[in-house]
Amino acid sequence: MTPTKQVAEIVLGILGRAQARFNMVIHAFQFLSDHYHMLLSPEDAEQLSGFMCFVNGNIAREVGRLAQWRDKFWGRRYGSIIVSQEAAAQEARLKYLLANGCKEGLVASPKDWPGASVATTLIRGGTALSGKWFDRSKEYRSRLNGRTQAYMSVETVTISPLPCWAHLNREEIGKRVLAMNREIEAETASRHASQGTTPLGVQKILQKDRRSVPKDMKRATAPLFITATRCAMQELVDAYNDFVASFRRAAEKLRTGHLDVVFPPGSFPPRRPYVPLFVPG
Repeated sequence: MTPTKQVAEIVLGILGRAQARFNMVIHAFQFLSDHYHMLLSPEDAEQLSGFMCFVNGNIAREVGRLAQWRDKFWGRRYGSIIVSQEAAAQEARLKYLLANGCKEGLVASPKDWPGASVATTLIRGGTALSGKWFDRSKEYRSRLNGRTQAYMSVETVTISPLPCWAHLNREEIGKRVLAMNREIEAETASRHASQGTTPLGVQKILQKDRRSVPKDMKRATAPLFITATRCAMQELVDAYNDFVASFRRAAEKLRTGHLDVVFPPGSFPPRRPYVPLFVPG
């Protein structure tokens, strides 16, 4: 995903269409050349699954079409990490997201990243970004009727404050993100000074061969949860263990022929529909 302006517009268009279709709350995102990060507040696992399937599938098709990429686009399925309700955890995760591009030695500031990113928008107190959505179904039907017409629309991605910042106005949020940006810039400059290196820069990033392979590949197991305190981590771990145990008990009963078994809310039972967290009353 070479971070050109065209690719950024396509990604933003897909995000906007996905947000409208699935009513997803989006707090932040940063799309790098070979991966991306988003901070979302989904209602449940079913909404998140549908949203991510739509985003990843359409990016694979649209960016793959642009790059004339015929092979498998994504190396693996998306990974979902729960962030606790602690303000410190949410702010730390936002800072980590914005630092992508800087920590890899590509740019000196989050604001310099040329791809789809919320950094500059958040700093300016903005609430939305726009991109281009191409309706390939309508284009296909147009070709069947002997016409070659492009169906493009402008889609808007609405950015919501972090849950811990919901009480703040946009100006205050902009100040806090600007402070994060300056911290990242200072940390990046210090790292390059100690290593005797310089950021690659936007021009060289855009000149990179999209088929090139990094010399070193980061291989680390992603955590299940992001927390600021050990207490919050333990609460999430206990809740997850209870959920898994409940699911396994239900699955075992189903295997033994108990068709009336009840699976825990928020789960995807085998060969059965998703179990919602809330039942409409």
